[in-house]
Amino acid sequence: SNANTFNPRSSVRTDGKNDSYSAIVDYTASNSLYLNLTGSYLDYDSFSTGGDYNRNIRRTFATTNTNLAGVPASFQRVSGFADGNVNSFAVQDRYTRFNLSTDATMYKRWKGDHAIKIGGLYERIGNQANLGEQHPNIALSWDSTYANLNGGTNRGTYGFFTVRRIYTGGDIKETNLSLFAQDQWTMNNKLTVNYGVRIENEEIPSYKPENPGVKFGWGDKIAPRLGFAYDIKGDGKWKTYGSWGVFYDTMKLEMPRGAWGGDHWIDYVYTLDTFDWPSITCTDINGGPNCTGGKFIEQNDRRHPSNELGNSLIDPNLKPTRKQEFTLGFDRELSSVMSLSVRYAHKWWNETIDDVGVNVPGVGEVYYIANPGSGFGASPLGAQFPTVPKVLNEYDGVEIALRKRFSNRWQATTSVVLSRLYGNYGGLASSDENGRTSPNVSRYYDALYLSFDQKGREANGKLNTDRPVQFKAQGSYSFDFGTSVGLNFYARHGTLNSSTVNYQGVPVYFNGRGDLGRTPFLNQTDLNLLHDFKIKGDVKLSLQADIQNVFDQATVTQIAFAAYRDALVIPGFTGNPGGAFFQPNGFDTVALQAARLPSSGRPDPRYKLPNAYQSARSIRVMAKVSF
Repeated sequence: SNANTFNPRSSVRTDGKNDSYSAIVDYTASNSLYLNLTGSYLDYDSFSTGGDYNRNIRRTFATTNTNLAGVPASFQRVSGFADGNVNSFAVQDRYTRFNLSTDATMYKRWKGDHAIKIGGLYERIGNQANLGEQHPNIALSWDSTYANLNGGTNRGTYGFFTVRRIYTGGDIKETNLSLFAQDQWTMNNKLTVNYGVRIENEEIPSYKPENPGVKFGWGDKIAPRLGFAYDIKGDGKWKTYGSWGVFYDTMKLEMPRGAWGGDHWIDYVYTLDTFDWPSITCTDINGGPNCTGGKFIEQNDRRHPSNELGNSLIDPNLKPTRKQEFTLGFDRELSSVMSLSVRYAHKWWNETIDDVGVNVPGVGEVYYIANPGSGFGASPLGAQFPTVPKVLNEYDGVEIALRKRFSNRWQATTSVVLSRLYGNYGGLASSDENGRTSPNVSRYYDALYLSFDQKGREANGKLNTDRPVQFKAQGSYSFDFGTSVGLNFYARHGTLNSSTVNYQGVPVYFNGRGDLGRTPFLNQTDLNLLHDFKIKGDVKLSLQADIQNVFDQATVTQIAFAAYRDALVIPGFTGNPGGAFFQPNGFDTVALQAARLPSSGRPDPRYKLPNAYQSARSIRVMAKVSF
């Protein structure tokens, strides 16, 4: 420990506010006209309070120097040691959102009955940000070798160290407009057709005000919808239905905040040539490197703005994120309280927006904002790289459900889903990065390494969230003495797992997708108990217990899939890491890593071992008085 400089009972904390307001006005103008106006406002802010901020350089141990030759015992520390509190805090991170929507529904008769609905939405989103590391941070990598952006390596006497300051700043406003029109046309007592269209106008702002953002006009986001429902015999017991629609995503602020001047992150890398780590200091980090303790190696700008004036890396023909969905179903009423349904769904992506990145020697990661596989997003990285794959995410699923409505004190629903999720892109929440929620800035297209295996083949396959079989059963029973019991049971296939190695800061499925198989089949039972006590008049006491994972099962839900502790280095291609990875005959990850032992290329002892389990049994109780 280091009690003189580190206070674990810091008074620094994060406070915030979360205010929301809404208002709804409904007006029935006539028997055939209904009007609605809805407005809402959200104001969320988080900020650091207290006076124990660290306003100094902070040094941390990325690896330990314990028992390292040449390092006196008084300078030895374990991995994770830090010589002070974190120097990162939020002055402000405020989000505001104002929505105003209106619609009108008209009922008309013309060759059947029509329910015609038209409406629109005005949305204004704001973000004021000033947060992050307020002072330089030095990460000491003892007895380690640095893999540089040229594909080579560097090392000082004791390893290397990285200096950085990661922070976010900006004040932006985003405006979204949308209009829609739809009609529900009941042609006769058997057939109802739904059709409509939605159009949108979206402006995505730049956090660097002198640089332009992106605008999608009314003609860029046209989303038609079509559906039908047909009563086969006209008796309300046999129904088939279907629908098709186009859906566009509204851009989240993660991408413009990270790529258009909001987020700042430059790594300055030095050789580590002194054991006297407290003497290492850095000044004027935002203006460039100026540090003691080693020789400058290179800088890596991980947040290079892609919308610079005169050097914009945004595709001028950028298309919005676009998906389609087709469904077809059949319902059969078996009795007055029981029904059977079968539904098929096919969903697929047409376009996504992501940062297509490349490591530029001496500069760092530079990103094109593009649609992968087209325009700027086709082959922006150089001749040694293949064409960027187009987004591929296709889902097919069949659900069979049996439902029993509440009667004779009980109700139940059971369903089984047979499905397949295939592609190269897990979505805006990246299932290839443990569910990372950084929409439009995932690692998929950063130098393309995540999209290919070691033989240069596209890493297409079943995605990590593919579940071939899922079964659910829910039911409840109400006793005449006031107690109700609810039961929820589900069972499903485990998650897919794929071996990875880090190359140029990007995970690589060197054996392709799914080489480690699945985690075990998982099931869980949850129970809910409720009892009402009538006290007097309308006063009632309700006692409830909710038990999750009743049998306290501990099935493995995830395994460690990183095969190596050290990043992959492919020799013979100094200055050309792309040519190294995409060489004609590919490469052998296992052989390359083994050749670098013992100082590097080290296997990770956690590889293939469980690292996440089903949550333990939990019990939550509640008491409520209603009157």
